[in-house]
Amino acid sequence: MRGVLARLVEAAWSREVARHYRDAIALESCGREAVEAFQLAKLNRLVDHFRSFPFYAKLLTGAGDKDKPLDCLGDMSRLPTISKDDITANFAAIASSPYARRRESTSGSTGKNFVFYQSRSRQPAQRASLRRGREWAGVDHFNDRTVLIWGLSPQTSKWAGRRQDLIRLLMGTTLLQGYGLDAERCIAHWHSINRIRPQLIEGYPNYLLTMAKEGARAGIVPHRATSLICSGETLFEEAREEIEDFFHAPLHNRYGSREFSSIAHQCRERGAMHIHPERFIMESDSDGELLITDLDNLATPFIRYRVGDAGRVEFADCACGRSLFNIVEMVGRTHDVIRTPSGTPLPGQFWTTLSRAVEGIEEFQLVQRSPTDLELRVKVTDVYEDGSEAYLRKKVQSVAGAEVTLTVVKVDTIEPTPAGKRRFIINEMEGRNAGR
Repeated sequence: MRGVLARLVEAAWSREVARHYRDAIALESCGREAVEAFQLAKLNRLVDHFRSFPFYAKLLTGAGDKDKPLDCLGDMSRLPTISKDDITANFAAIASSPYARRRESTSGSTGKNFVFYQSRSRQPAQRASLRRGREWAGVDHFNDRTVLIWGLSPQTSKWAGRRQDLIRLLMGTTLLQGYGLDAERCIAHWHSINRIRPQLIEGYPNYLLTMAKEGARAGIVPHRATSLICSGETLFEEAREEIEDFFHAPLHNRYGSREFSSIAHQCRERGAMHIHPERFIMESDSDGELLITDLDNLATPFIRYRVGDAGRVEFADCACGRSLFNIVEMVGRTHDVIRTPSGTPLPGQFWTTLSRAVEGIEEFQLVQRSPTDLELRVKVTDVYEDGSEAYLRKKVQSVAGAEVTLTVVKVDTIEPTPAGKRRFIINEMEGRNAGR
């Protein structure tokens, strides 16, 4: 019955979900030439669509014959790269487009809130790739029960939260709060997991590792799920081993972002992450920075978009039988985890979602000097209200403890590192500067 309800929920999104899913299946075994031909056709249609956006047409003027279609993916270097700053500078033009249906903002690792729009065509594509990625990890998207150990965004409205709760109920998914994941909450979560007995457990690597450590300390005998999936933070091999040893289940890594949702996913072989071929073209520039092209978003031109991560992309055959482009090396997604006096971890996602809940915060940086001493530096706009500082302190103390002091400091700029990168969490405890 649960599988039937889940399929009805999926169908309610759009018939286009099924089309994207069929495309994904077909491309997995048809070879590189066919994959590139499929992507090239979508890319040329996408570039032609964005020529109607004056600012993007202007960017194209430096790319040679801007009206000539690309002959192959190797010609993509003719197209300009695009950055968050480019999109922000032209946000009004993007927002006025009839394709701008859903406004979103990032919760990535730069510490800078980046606002953009999604088109209606992007949502079914996202749903299909999420389903396919889970299947690569051995999960039945419709019939397997799922537990998500995730952070609830402070900006979620009551209505939106109830709607999401209903969808999760119909999809057989239970959400467990990840913020403030101390020993007591971990044990409570383990009781829920052992009662629900899910086939899939999904969360940030830090959350899964904390669940493993606290479960081991408490002598918990964990329910053995079919698969684990992690995303949102860098997965280190030492953490993978400890998580898998305790959960007694294989852990699959997923690469995604707020702009794109799931981009690449490990299969059962747990090697390189397969890039969803029907949705994305990925490259790396001469410095190793990843460039991502979203083939389905008609609102924001994410074409050769500088996502801010570094890695290496190759086309290869996998022992799972799929022949796809893969992320074979991923670097540059580490960020510190703030820990409170009780040992409660507050990862980067907590701070980015919290900053988005306060109007007027443009950029931020958090500095921890001791377990109880936190400084939040904020670059703000004119709409920021000083009264927001009380809200920020209350939210932090609700999960970190009343003994934690949060000092909010308004600054003119958030200084980058000598390499030009922004560190949005700096941990200075015990002389350690882990924001490298």
